[in-house]
Amino acid sequence: MSDEQKQLLQQIETFLESQDKTALKNLLLDQRSSDIAEVVEILDNENRRYIFDVLDKPTAAEVLEKIDEATRTEIFELLKTEELSSIILQMDPDDAADIISELPEEEQIELLTRIPLPESAEISKLMGYSEDSAGGIMDPIVISVLEDATVAEAINKIRAAEIDEDFYSVYVVNKNRQFLGDVRIRPPPDRRDHRGATL
Repeated sequence: MSDEQKQLLQQIETFLESQDKTALKNLLLDQRSSDIAEVVEILDNENRRYIFDVLDKPTAAEVLEKIDEATRTEIFELLKTEELSSIILQMDPDDAADIISELPEEEQIELLTRIPLPESAEISKLMGYSEDSAGGIMDPIVISVLEDATVAEAINKIRAAEIDEDFYSVYVVNKNRQFLGDVRIRPPPDRRDHRGATL
C-alpha cells in the first residue's frame, strides 16, 4: 500500500468511526477507484458495507471489478440482489459476465432476472464462453430504443453506434429499460431456404 493509500485509509477510518456519511462520500468522490479498492480489501465487512452505501453506482462498479476475488465474494454477501444488479448494469457486458460467473448458479440466475432483458441476454451469452475464447473477450453492442421512439430516432441511434458487424434486431424497452419486444432489421443469415431466398 502506497503512502497516499495509507493516508486515504486513515481519513476513511476517521469518517467511519464518526459515521459521517456526507464527509465520507465527499472524500471518496475525489479518489481513484483503484485506491478505494485497496482500502476496501483491508476493512472489515461492516465498514465495507458502509463504503458501498456511500459510493455512487459507477464508482462502486469499478471498485467491485478491482478488488481481489476473495474480497469480492464477501462483498457479494453484503449486497442485496437489487443493489448488485444496479452495480452490474454500470459495467461493460464482458466485465459483468466475469463478475456474475463468480456467483453460485442459483444466485447467477436470480441476479440475471433483475437485469433488463437486452443486457441480461448479452451477459448470459458471454457467460457461455471461456475467458480466452473470441466470444469471451468480445464487447457486444445492443441497440435499444424507448417504446415511443420514432423511426428516425431509431435510425439515428443505430448510426451513432457505428456498429462494425451485422446485427439483426433493435430492442424496444420502456422507461425502466424493461424489455417489451424487438424490431427485426433483417433475418439472420441461416434463415434461408435451399435456393438462398430469405424466408
